[in-house]
Amino acid sequence: MLRKILNAIDPQTLLSSIDQRRLQEVCVLTGTDKSSLSISSNIVDYVLAIYGYDLLYDKNLRKILLLQLTDEKLEDLAVKCAGRKYNKKYDNAALLSSCAWRPGAKIVSELS
Repeated sequence: MLRKILNAIDPQTLLSSIDQRRLQEVCVLTGTDKSSLSISSNIVDYVLAIYGYDLLYDKNLRKILLLQLTDEKLEDLAVKCAGRKYNKKYDNAALLSSCAWRPGAKIVSELS
């Protein structure tokens, strides 16, 4: 499911969201520069190879992932996981990205 969500994100948005040191690691591993990487069809594979599920420790990336969900799904998750919801999609994504995402957390089980 994570790969599917990552594939829905604009590659440039994904690249600008990840740590620049790790982005450099991707460039070294792939033998490309940052501008070439942003048009690569394998960008999600590269990001997952570097981060794996540790990607979910980054609050900003969690918010970007959550913004790929429908308004209804975000509102449902906000109520289930945070006990409240907002009228704006971005606010619900920010709320949920701030929740604990450790193994066994409600949001993790809801998204699995």
